Amino acid sequence: MKEFPFERAAMQNDPMPEGLTGAEQVLYQGLALVYARYHAGDIDRPTAQKEKLALMKTYDSIVFDCQLWARTAKLWGKLEGPLQRFRQKPTVETAKQAMELLYGVKMDWGDGR
Repeated sequence: MKEFPFERAAMQNDPMPEGLTGAEQVLYQGLALVYARYHAGDIDRPTAQKEKLALMKTYDSIVFDCQLWARTAKLWGKLEGPLQRFRQKPTVETAKQAMELLYGVKMDWGDGR
């Protein structure tokens, strides 16, 4: 099972390290709670492992979503200029510029443009 750089600190109930991302903070707190419950005898090892795995899956999902949002925002920022030009002058050429940026490939419309 994957271990995070801050996991040992969570295991030892140390204060949360500075500089963690939001997703890492949530994971740190979740791991700290799982380890505390395990050390207190409230849950057994298989349950702790199952809960740790669930936390890690949620963390991976949150990181993926954040990366997706960041890429989407970056793309929309790049599209703003070409779309504005298309709104001002709706031609095949301005549409083609926006489409090429959106899809990341040169568009061959078969008309020599």
